[in-house]
Amino acid sequence: MTEEARQRVRLPAFAEHVGIEVLEADTQRVVGRLRIGPQHSNGRDRVHGGAIMSLADTLGAIGTVLNLPRGAA
Repeated sequence: MTEEARQRVRLPAFAEHVGIEVLEADTQRVVGRLRIGPQHSNGRDRVHGGAIMSLADTLGAIGTVLNLPRGAA
């Protein structure tokens, strides 16, 4: 991730809490992961859909922020 991207992107507390990590981020591509543990279970030994959607939502939001014009929020 570029230094500019690091300065513009800060993970929300929730994303950090569930274990989301951003591996790469620029205006064209955002790559992240969620380290899965028992806390992510749906109760049937599968990853809860909410955990997966949290990852997707977080990475999508980062891509959006990186593509905003300077000064926009």
